[in-house]
Amino acid sequence: LYIELDGHMCPTRERPESAEDKGYREVKLALAFCSSSQVVEKRAELLEHRLCAEAASIRQFTPKLKEFVKSCNPSQAKTVVCIADGAPWIWNAVRRVAPKAVQILDFYHAKEHLYAAARLRFG
Repeated sequence: LYIELDGHMCPTRERPESAEDKGYREVKLALAFCSSSQVVEKRAELLEHRLCAEAASIRQFTPKLKEFVKSCNPSQAKTVVCIADGAPWIWNAVRRVAPKAVQILDFYHAKEHLYAAARLRFG
């Protein structure tokens, strides 16, 4: 079972709560899927996936994430893998709802860290 988690700032029509509030809210998203299925030779695609999304605080989203993960039957999976951007709220939520999940930094953000390390080393 694979679970991808992320957050995205979205504009809303809500009335700003302060002068600094520009009307954006973070939508938290979770996408769950099982291993890709072979469709035709040398081509695989996700034939089934589930999505959970809500504009909510992490405190509000975590119980929904827990129910979402539970609905994906993680006990039937050989391994539960979480792929994310490394944001602390995500890893903390994963530890709460799927403590045995393998946590993997997504390729884009891993590449950013590799570039920063190479720049430090080689200039």
